[in-house]
Amino acid sequence: MVRSQAIDIVGLILLLIQGQNVVETSRRHRKSRFELLSPSKGHWFTTKSDGVWFFRVLPKRLAKFHLQVAPEKTHLCRFSRFHPSKKRRVTFLGCAFFWTPDRHGVPRVMRRTARKKLQAACQRLTEWITQHRHLPGRVFFQRLNARLRGHDNSYGVRGNARSLNRFFHGAMDCTFKWLNRRGGQRRSYTWEQFPRVLDRVTRARPRITEVPRRRVFT
Repeated sequence: MVRSQAIDIVGLILLLIQGQNVVETSRRHRKSRFELLSPSKGHWFTTKSDGVWFFRVLPKRLAKFHLQVAPEKTHLCRFSRFHPSKKRRVTFLGCAFFWTPDRHGVPRVMRRTARKKLQAACQRLTEWITQHRHLPGRVFFQRLNARLRGHDNSYGVRGNARSLNRFFHGAMDCTFKWLNRRGGQRRSYTWEQFPRVLDRVTRARPRITEVPRRRVFT
């Protein structure tokens, strides 16, 4: 409880500090438009000059409160629908945002699971399967499904089906590998038996869990 309150207090202080910079920027550049998302997460500017000025002034303002900017997590990035590219990605809340044309050729913001987050999730699941592969079959798959559903609840946003499928198929390959290494001379499953076993235990398939926003008309 104390830790969560401390985090909220630190976040509030950063919002106040950075909010002062936003107010000063708005006074200096009346025609500029930008958004302050959250502390240490992201600042969006419509002009490059505002971004460069903010990037230069923010460390000095934080230094007055005995705080500093993490250099490895702070950088300037061009994020515009006029320059769509998958290489210009912005990572926010575990997802990578980038502009790319859709099937109709219209530039849209797409979301994917961040590479580091996906690799870390696969590594954690592999470690769990390795440590719990000796559980009874039904119990093992029930707990595995709970982890698969938890991943979908975190990253099941629209447009992220490819990353979800990659995580799911990686989990199934890892499960097949380690269930056949539980000791003994005979393999537990073959490639012909394994799909039937998964259908019998009702595996949790990847799905989009994001709820579409509803427009309210008054």
